[in-house]
Amino acid sequence: MNEKRSYKKVLTKSNYLLGLQCSKLLWVKLYDKTRIPAPDDFAMYRFGTGMRTEDMAKTLFPDGIDIPREDFLENLKQSTELLKKRVPLFEPSFKFDQLYSRGDVLVPVNEDEWDIVEMKSATKVKEVNLHDVSFQKYVYEKCGLKIRKSFVMHINRDYERSGDLDISKLFVQTEVTEDIKKLEVGIKERIETMLEIVNSKEIPKYIIGSHCTDPYECPIKRECWAELPGGNILDYYQKNRIQCFKLGDFGQVKINRIPEYYSKEHNPFQKQAVAVQEGNGFEKRVIGKFFDELKYPVYYLDIRAINPAIPKFDGMRPYQKIAFQFSLHIQTGPHSNISHVSFLSDGKTNPRFLLLKILKDHIGSDGTILVFDKYKESVILRDLAKTFFSFKPWIYDSVLPRIKSVWEVFENFHYFDIEKTLNHSIQFQLPKFCDITDKDLDVIDGEHRQLAYEKWVHTDIDELVAESKEDESEISLDFKKGVVEEKVEEVRKDLRKKSREETLSLIHIVDAFGKIVEST
Repeated sequence: MNEKRSYKKVLTKSNYLLGLQCSKLLWVKLYDKTRIPAPDDFAMYRFGTGMRTEDMAKTLFPDGIDIPREDFLENLKQSTELLKKRVPLFEPSFKFDQLYSRGDVLVPVNEDEWDIVEMKSATKVKEVNLHDVSFQKYVYEKCGLKIRKSFVMHINRDYERSGDLDISKLFVQTEVTEDIKKLEVGIKERIETMLEIVNSKEIPKYIIGSHCTDPYECPIKRECWAELPGGNILDYYQKNRIQCFKLGDFGQVKINRIPEYYSKEHNPFQKQAVAVQEGNGFEKRVIGKFFDELKYPVYYLDIRAINPAIPKFDGMRPYQKIAFQFSLHIQTGPHSNISHVSFLSDGKTNPRFLLLKILKDHIGSDGTILVFDKYKESVILRDLAKTFFSFKPWIYDSVLPRIKSVWEVFENFHYFDIEKTLNHSIQFQLPKFCDITDKDLDVIDGEHRQLAYEKWVHTDIDELVAESKEDESEISLDFKKGVVEEKVEEVRKDLRKKSREETLSLIHIVDAFGKIVEST
């Protein structure tokens, strides 16, 4: 009679990092991972960007061997065998008892030592990266490897592209050997604690706290927070949440009890607490002042930008903002017709100068420039002013002083809705003021617009064709290119529509403010 073999679950590097954040998250990942939502398109694209960045960094180790990672056991076998070759190894993995770690690069040094190089697409070393490397080192040394030093290879934020991409300048290595030594204190105990969770069929005890969003947003946060009673202080607007965690037993502290914890003079929650106590409403006087301060012509403006890791154009740095689109509705008087002007880059050339020129041609020297959140537009415009000096006086003297933010009304609870005041997005606020469907809201989802542009318009056509999954033996290259070009134009058309809807939404909200002011 054949007995079914039982395998112990292993603690991987990625699961170790989950365990550092939350014991429940680690357990759910191992025993009930269907509770973890699949990553959305935005997360998947960012993951793909990280992989492409890592592939670029690998070229800095020309003698390196890429170990296939699809086959778990084969990767382990090859990793051990290839140690003898004394060349850089990409994606090597090693297993000791219930511990398993696959790193980015192992680099041979001296006669029998190795350096760990962890690759990241960020511009600096983060604490979570150090824990990542410390686990690798612990497992490698348990497997008999001699580790000399540890490094994190990341993007050089000061690199400025000029001509062809210079990979050797795009990346820098930061030594973290001493940082890892500090984290080695207590790592054995941390691992033993996590192995108890790994080997248990019972979900561990857990608490809700700041770790729910640090270092990453927990994928099961919504599940845990749903257990809290309604009206608890974690319903506060995100800006105040760090203060909420300081109260400790926040699950039992209600928003309307906040004044008992903080004095009125120093209470950052006071406005929302009052809003909850008194119910939905608005401060007519303040909204009236907002409305009275509008000076015509009013320019309803939305600017969109991406910040790609790899600079595509000369003069650009990693993660520098590329303003690629704007929508501008212009209203010359309270009841006048509204005109519309827009711009959308074709992705082939750096769009920033042309965007600024067209924007300047249509925004006059007088009148309010109304945006949803002036922080976003202000950051984009200030960044543009650093590069295009001829526009700097116009941006700083004429544009920035006239920008007014609709979001301030909601953020300061001058208009409050217990159910909908907490989310910082125009598509979340808009349903308060007009009939709109979920499909309509999707049209103005700014984050996904930026993703669509970066993925389909900013990326070169040839690269998109190369990444397409069709079988080249059955479909010609020209046909694939035609399909991709058609998709790009479809995305551009959609982006134009979404951008226009964004600024139309501002008009809907301002019209609603006007009705509030006119009401008795």
